[in-house]
This record gives sequence, structure tokens and C-alpha cells, in this order.
Amino acid sequence: MIVRYFSFDTRRKSIMQPIAKHTTRKALVRYIRRLTLIPVIALLAVSCARTHTPEDTKTRLKAALYHSLVTAKGYDSTLVRYKVLDVIYYDDATRTKSYICRFKVNMVYKGKDTTGTMYCYIPKDFSRVDRKW
Repeated sequence: MIVRYFSFDTRRKSIMQPIAKHTTRKALVRYIRRLTLIPVIALLAVSCARTHTPEDTKTRLKAALYHSLVTAKGYDSTLVRYKVLDVIYYDDATRTKSYICRFKVNMVYKGKDTTGTMYCYIPKDFSRVDRKW
């Protein structure tokens, strides 16, 4: 392999003198650096993926449901107020790749309040809320 890159001809000044321009030692070092740089960058990108704590997940689930309730059609903020009190969730990664959630919601309507339960599916990116009941 070394003979392929370098000539052992005695007429040359040095044994390590390259045969062609593309086989210089600098070019080989640059090529090796490029080959190692790509996997290192990929490894850093994968290892820096953000993981959510359970408290952070609960907060984001509550915010997703509240946003869904407030932006629903027919919502009138002068008549109805919502407050998401608690959430119990299960990470269903096998079938739906979403969270199966049970929310405890306080609703105030014309001065009367009631507390109820809502069951929802919320995907991992918190983009939408599919209410079961």
C-alpha cells in the first residue's frame, strides 16, 4: 500500500516524495479529517436530542389542551373560562406514538363553575388534540 503512494526510486531526492499531486501527505490528511468529521458531527447531532422531563411534559400537555379549548370554534371568552388543573398521561409509543391523557378541567360558565374530566390523544409534537370525550 505504501509503495502505491510513494516511490522508492533512488533518483528522487527523498524516499517519501509523492508520485502525483493528489497523493501528497497533506491531501491524505485532509481526506482522513473529512472522513472522520462527518461521523463526529452526526454523533453530536444525535446525542444532543432534547429529552423532556415528566414535569415539562405535563406542562406542555396542559398548554396543548388549553390552546385547543380556547381556539375551538364557538369559543366566547366572555362567557366561558377554562382552567386545566391536572393531567395524568401514558406514553403510548407502540401503537399511536402519542400520549393518552386524562385531564381535570375547571370550567366557569356565567358565574357557575364545574370540574370535569376530559380524555385526549395528543401526539408527541403537541400539534393537535384528539378528544375522546
